[in-house]
Amino acid sequence: AEKKIDVESRPIAEKKQKKAQDSKFTIDVKDYLASKDIEVLEVYLEKKKEFEAKIRIDTLFGKQEYYLVAKDKKSVSDNDFTVAWQKAHDKKLIAAVMATGDMNKKGKEHLENWGNLVKFEKLRF
Repeated sequence: AEKKIDVESRPIAEKKQKKAQDSKFTIDVKDYLASKDIEVLEVYLEKKKEFEAKIRIDTLFGKQEYYLVAKDKKSVSDNDFTVAWQKAHDKKLIAAVMATGDMNKKGKEHLENWGNLVKFEKLRF
């Protein structure tokens, strides 16, 4: 019986560890998404300069779900897109990357090749 209690209590403890206090960046990201009528369905990660969540956007073809990776960083690289795509792929979603900075040269090249599976938007707030 004790093992069952331990197993059940673990996910709760993990959720508490993942949930950090909202930073200005994560609050700004959530406000930005709300202003664009983008629904946050599930939050996967909240850190001072990072936010990851499953989001839903209305499109011409109906509601579409994405794996959002938002970062407070000056330069977005091909590696950022690759990591976002891998996380999205694991959840069977398209990756949406949002950042406060611009893409570097390798990031732009990566997006040209993978643009159907990875979307990018510069955060402006």
